[in-house]
Amino acid sequence: MNPVVVNKCGTSERKKVYARETLTVLHGDVIEFIPGHHFFKYVSLPNDNTECNTQKRHRADDDAIGGSKEEVGRKKIHKESENKANNSSKALLAEANKGSLQRSEEAIRNFHAIELMIVDALVKANGYLQISAQIHDPSEYWKLDDSIIKTIETALIPELKESRDLILRIRRRNLYQYCNEYAVPKDMLEHFKDVTTKDIVCSQKSGPVTIKEEDVAVSIVRIDLTRGKDNPLESINFFKDYESNYKFPIPDDRVSHLLPASYQDMIVRVYSKTPELVGAISEAFENFQLKTYGVKTQVHETPEKKKQRRRYKV
Repeated sequence: MNPVVVNKCGTSERKKVYARETLTVLHGDVIEFIPGHHFFKYVSLPNDNTECNTQKRHRADDDAIGGSKEEVGRKKIHKESENKANNSSKALLAEANKGSLQRSEEAIRNFHAIELMIVDALVKANGYLQISAQIHDPSEYWKLDDSIIKTIETALIPELKESRDLILRIRRRNLYQYCNEYAVPKDMLEHFKDVTTKDIVCSQKSGPVTIKEEDVAVSIVRIDLTRGKDNPLESINFFKDYESNYKFPIPDDRVSHLLPASYQDMIVRVYSKTPELVGAISEAFENFQLKTYGVKTQVHETPEKKKQRRRYKV
């Protein structure tokens, strides 16, 4: 009869066991039921403290103690470098997102400034070009396109000088200067009355600088979900399935608890047409908020850097 061969764990020792012979098998020992064939590895339970396990732990401890200190140091430095790189990447990403948001807000404000300047240029040119008179004549109305800006810009006519200067300011990015803005409180949206340049001028206090209506520009931005202050879901009905002819609304509390409390937003922005009047107009704008609402509803005061007087030449 062929013997059974036991390969002792962690050593090159191979013991043959014949019939009626006994041998202690430990965790990790490999048994050959037919020498050279049918290999089976003996695995004991995890809490079995066998000699082979003990020997392995001792060898592992010895290797750890005798390991290279330089290798441990290199791994530690590499780990610290990875942590620093990750932290730097997160900081750069946060700054990039913040910068992108700031650039978006600045772009929106500049867009409204350009819009206000174009409106002023067209109003000043209306007396000579008779723009408003053409809206009643279809044969002339269709000609009113962007080319009217080029007409104002290139026509060397004294009557169009003010309009031409405004267009030139836009080309040179000498825009109306943004002062500040506030969102109208939602409990006052229903009875909101448009803010005018006269409201801002009348809110100024006596001081070394006096602002006039022609120095101020006001932009009122209305944002809603197509139904003003009302919830658009209230006008939508639903059907159970394609075959159903019965329609029904869905109450807000059955849709979501994250729906907005208000469905309309109104933002009042104020610009200074003259750069050196930003400080005076910002102060008058704050006084208007105090007089109208009792508090400053703007998020923050106008930065001092924007209040610094600057003058541009056209």
